[in-house]
Amino acid sequence: MDRSTKHIIVWFTAALLVRLFFVETYYGWEESDYGNLAMVYGVWESGFTHYDMNHMPGYYFVSALVYGIVRDSTIAAITVSVCSGMGALYIVYRLAEQWSSLKTAAFVALGLLIQPEFALYASSSLREPLYTLYVLLAFQSLINHKYWQYGLWGALAFSVRFEAPLYLFPMMLFVDWTWKEKGQALSILIGAIGGWMLYCHQVYDTAIFWSHAASVNVETGLSAEATSGMERWQNGLSIVFGLLTKIATTHVGL
Repeated sequence: MDRSTKHIIVWFTAALLVRLFFVETYYGWEESDYGNLAMVYGVWESGFTHYDMNHMPGYYFVSALVYGIVRDSTIAAITVSVCSGMGALYIVYRLAEQWSSLKTAAFVALGLLIQPEFALYASSSLREPLYTLYVLLAFQSLINHKYWQYGLWGALAFSVRFEAPLYLFPMMLFVDWTWKEKGQALSILIGAIGGWMLYCHQVYDTAIFWSHAASVNVETGLSAEATSGMERWQNGLSIVFGLLTKIATTHVGL
């Protein structure tokens, strides 16, 4: 067994123990934790045919598959989150080792071991760990010039959170692929978006699947108070500044 493998076993055993500890002692971030449990069962009960338009189907589909084995929504949803979180940690660790050294990878693993969001999200019935895993797999495919895989993982990321194409499309502009290769990756992403739009049109009589989420964000965000385009830009920049200087810093322990 080489040194790298030994490091992985140590760090991943520690990470798994931390997450299992939180599973037993942490009761979730918000009401969506518990709402997700109901939707996982709903997908299973419908025979994998019915999905809520306001919540992308990917997480609930995978969790329902696990539910078919364990027959418990809580165990199914948290199993998907824990495994996804561990997978995301593995990819980040390997990238750090590939780009730098074992010491850097160990430092990254330690940081992610104790970083609150990374550990707690992966111990709760939330979609973000699976989404993060798909995004990292897409990024890994991008840097390894595997355009078909990039399209596939990107489509799966979209299936969990619909904002994924907002950066998956621009990312391809900076990679050294031919236009044919970019087109093939794009076709998979566009196919996934089109498929979900078709489903929503058939079931909910609208292809604009983002409409409800967008309207809620406008109603609850600062932009609802703006009376002009300039004010909306100012409010948007204010939010971004706050995220960078307050939210982001506190979330990494600063």
